[in-house]
Order: sequence, then C-alpha cells, then structure tokens
Amino acid sequence: MRLTKEIFLNENIQSSATVLDAGCGIGDTSILLAEMFHCHIEAIDQHPEMVRVTAAKAKNSAHAITVAQGNIENLPYKNETFEVIISESVTAFTDTSKTLAEFSRTLKENGVLYLIEMTVEQPFSKDEEEEFLDFYGMEEMLTEEGWKERLKKAGFQTVQVVKANTVSNEMSMQSAPDGQEQPVPFVMIDNNDLRGVLEDHYVLTYQYAEKLGYRVFRAQL
Repeated sequence: MRLTKEIFLNENIQSSATVLDAGCGIGDTSILLAEMFHCHIEAIDQHPEMVRVTAAKAKNSAHAITVAQGNIENLPYKNETFEVIISESVTAFTDTSKTLAEFSRTLKENGVLYLIEMTVEQPFSKDEEEEFLDFYGMEEMLTEEGWKERLKKAGFQTVQVVKANTVSNEMSMQSAPDGQEQPVPFVMIDNNDLRGVLEDHYVLTYQYAEKLGYRVFRAQL
C-alpha cells in the first residue's frame, strides 16, 4: 500500500469522480482511495473469494464502494464511465491487448489509467520462461517498451513511467531492520487452494527477483 499511496499523493481526484479498481484483490486499494478522495469506487475481481473479502471490507467502510465479480478483459461497464482506473499486478496475467482496450473504452475523455505491472529486466532462459509462463498461464512477458507499445496501441496518447524498480531492489528496501528475512505476505482468506497459489507466487517472484522489475505507468487518453 505504500507504493499506491505514494503515486496518488499528487493526483487531484474529485469527490464526484468514479474510480475503477480493476482486479481489486482483497480490496485494500479500494479502501485507501475512497478514504483519500471520498469518491465512488467500483471494485471488480474475477475470483469469488477476493470479491467476498472486498465486499466485507466495503460493508464496514463509510465510503461508497461497489464490488462486483467479473473479468477485466470484458468489463461490465458502459463506455466512458470512469475518470480514473487503477490496476495493480493484474493486467500482465490477462490478454493484455483485450484488457487495455477495455480500460480505454471505459475511461472518460482525458481519463487516467494507473498501471502497476511487472517487467522483464534481464533475459530468461528458455526453461525459466516456460516455468514462469506455465505457472501463471501467461502467453508472454513484457519489457517496459513492450508495455508502452501496448498502451499506445490501445489508444493512450500519453504514457509516462512514474516509478521503476527491480524486484530485488524493492525487496532490499523493505528488508527487516535486523537483517532477518521478512515473512512472506499472507492473505487471510478462507480458500486453501487460493492461499497455496499465492504462496507459490511469492516463492517464484523471489526466485526470479534479479530478472524481474515493475513499472508504474500513468497513461492518459
């Protein structure tokens, strides 16, 4: 949440705005943005357990947060619905061309997309790439330039990188003060299969920390 809060500190989102949290996970970003800007949040995720957890948090929130289950490759919203869309570590695991086209379709004129996604920093061997793609069900892994090309093709006129880092550098910045290894983040959810997948995700990310990075893209129509 530190990164999300940091990138939105300089945004001026009006309370009348509607913001989409695309691939909302457990809803922490939805809650954060609702508290920061007092705007209406639409949160959507494909996994029913994530929807359940986010809906429970939204129910206990004093802010306007609507939660839906759905696929971000085919968003259940009308054209030009949102002033802002944020998607954190989700789009890479979809058909990126379809998802970015949906973001473009549902953003209003001059709308802003914040995309926080992993990037390839160093080449993977054939076996490493196959292991990674198979685990996530991905068709490809994109570099920073690859993401920029996809965003431009989806109709975004301005694409900025507002933050960049490697996974290994990010991990070292967040290491415990006494030098001990921090525990793997754990999501308190009821679905044991999903918890197992998330744990495997963290292990795989650590395994390739030297070869992976992330970018925060700010794209505008």
